[in-house]
Amino acid sequence: MQQFCSLFVCLCLTTTALAQSLPDVRNKKIISKYELTAGVGLLKSDTYYEVNKNKIGYSFGGGISHVFSKTFELKIRALYELKGSKTQFGAGYWRDGVTTEVTSLISTNLHYVTAALMPTFHLLKNKRLLIGAGGFYSVMTRIKIYEDQTNETTGVTTHYDRTQGNTRRLTSQRDFGVSGYSGYVIPLSKKKDLTFMLHYNKSLTDFNDGFNSWQRSNVILLSATLGLYR
Repeated sequence: MQQFCSLFVCLCLTTTALAQSLPDVRNKKIISKYELTAGVGLLKSDTYYEVNKNKIGYSFGGGISHVFSKTFELKIRALYELKGSKTQFGAGYWRDGVTTEVTSLISTNLHYVTAALMPTFHLLKNKRLLIGAGGFYSVMTRIKIYEDQTNETTGVTTHYDRTQGNTRRLTSQRDFGVSGYSGYVIPLSKKKDLTFMLHYNKSLTDFNDGFNSWQRSNVILLSATLGLYR
């Protein structure tokens, strides 16, 4: 949580510096709006294994924006996110002349603190339709890897915690990528609005897990954001 607060402060300072460097702006306030956002994501990760299952993640945090014109604003957000994957594979084990077939379901939970840069355009006559593309950079804070192994002969499932080992090496890995998004703004009052957005976040780097296999996060996220104008 300390990392999250520090990241949010850094983002505020970055927006201040950027806004001051561009004199031709419509809104003279450096920070036009504060935002509180939360969303649920469908994790559609690419992995080393052939069979990938759907997994649910989340994202929540805060942000600020600067309005440059009626049609363009720059949003910067600090988020806490759950990414990861759920994969399935089969294997056979030979012991004492007997082959045992098992099916393993591996769930990887990757917890990140994320900085997101979101240039956003307002469309339509009322400027309520949003569209944009940006990028993100994530620092991992925690990792959990679980395996449910089912014996195909007996039908018995055994649960394993596979997080053991050098988690510091695993969490030292970073994630970064690009995102596209669209949404719609619903005014609540002169000082408040509510925005629903659909995001597609695509990682551009692999995470190498404790099984010496890789995965790359792709997230379809539905978010709701409360905006508070200054």
